[in-house]
Amino acid sequence: LDANAPPQTIPFEASAGGQIYQVEDALKGVGYVSGPADCSAADTLGALGPGSYEGLTFVGGNGVSTPEPCLSTDALGQEAFLRVDLEPSQTLRARVRMLNQDPVIYLIDDCNSIANVCADNGGPDRSEYLEWTAPEQPTTVYLVVDGYDTVDSDVFFLELDITP
Repeated sequence: LDANAPPQTIPFEASAGGQIYQVEDALKGVGYVSGPADCSAADTLGALGPGSYEGLTFVGGNGVSTPEPCLSTDALGQEAFLRVDLEPSQTLRARVRMLNQDPVIYLIDDCNSIANVCADNGGPDRSEYLEWTAPEQPTTVYLVVDGYDTVDSDVFFLELDITP
């Protein structure tokens, strides 16, 4: 699989007692996103769809965007910007966890805007969750995976769901 490919199903084949068994959609691949450092880098990567993703904030931006005033504080770690395109009134649900650090997640319209919605309820190795419904026109937003403090750059795991 291409390391930057979106999640996809993977056929599986096994044999037992001379019989071959095939399952077309046995495994779900995990997409990989390598911390785009800003909105234009996220545009180059392309929009993410529903699925499971792994990525890094090590190579992301730092201080490009902020969750203030949505959160009463800034997030000081490196950021990964992930583009999501939504149809009218679709609902985006995102859950993110870092391997060992404290994540913060938020949605912005572009790298110069304030956060539409944000989440920072957990701590290290705990999930953050947000939900947001798009307006009644096609919309592009950027899901920002950030670290709470300067040392909070890490591998992250993202579950993204988009529903009508």
